Amino acid sequence: LMIVSSALGFPIAIVFVKDEHQYKTLVSVSLKLTIMMGVFLSFVLLLLTSNFTFSFNSIVWYLCLAFLPASVATIYSQILLRKKKFKEIAYIGFASAITVAIVKLSAGVIYASPEALISSTILGFCLTIVVMHFIIFSNSLPIKRITLSDTELSTMLEFKQFPLYRLPHAFNAALAQIVPVVLLTSYFGVQAAGYFVLTRTVLMVPVTLLGKAVYDVAYPKLSADFGVKPITKFLLYTTASLMALSSLPLTVIVIWGQELFAWVFGFAWSYTLAVCLCGLCLIFQIGQA
Repeated sequence: LMIVSSALGFPIAIVFVKDEHQYKTLVSVSLKLTIMMGVFLSFVLLLLTSNFTFSFNSIVWYLCLAFLPASVATIYSQILLRKKKFKEIAYIGFASAITVAIVKLSAGVIYASPEALISSTILGFCLTIVVMHFIIFSNSLPIKRITLSDTELSTMLEFKQFPLYRLPHAFNAALAQIVPVVLLTSYFGVQAAGYFVLTRTVLMVPVTLLGKAVYDVAYPKLSADFGVKPITKFLLYTTASLMALSSLPLTVIVIWGQELFAWVFGFAWSYTLAVCLCGLCLIFQIGQA
């Protein structure tokens, strides 16, 4: 939720704009807003946890540390999409995932703890933004000062539809991912929520890979064609193709999912798939709302 709110939805506009000056201004605006929001949210979190007891009190410092690299990685990925550097995005994602997986496995052997898992994830974000920064900016800094100039403020007003419309949509999508975990934790405990998250992660791997691959290529094309030539046919074709591709694995999971999970992960996992499918239905309903 913090990452989605970081730059108020302006990073999405980076791919959309065609003017080079506006593009650079939006990059500057996004980075400055991310830093400002990071300082503000960190202050609020630290203030709240110093006065009240929450379930995340013990990891609040990790939340503050993770916020900036994760948010900057989101901005940098939009810049790479604008430059159509799809191979670089794929290589960076693969290298980061492998590194984080190795670190997580090593941490699990040496010191199995929530802090070790969170630190591994933060390391992945940091590795990602370092590589992306050198690809995009080389040794230079993208911003010289934190304050917003008059030009940047006018650009924010010009693209106000992104924080007004895109931000609530992204926030709702992120919230929909969190609600089932919160409800399962509240009613059934941490173990049930943990099984749900692990099962959902396994199920969403092919969906995430396929969806991201299509999005990374389709969104820049739609942005370039918007207002120049019709995009309805391309949207319908892409949607129908994704539905056709996903129908077969979805059918297999719905019919034989419980048996497959029990065979791959052990009998203790078999009952978690039903819980996960119910949770995914809840996510879909909330997203539709």
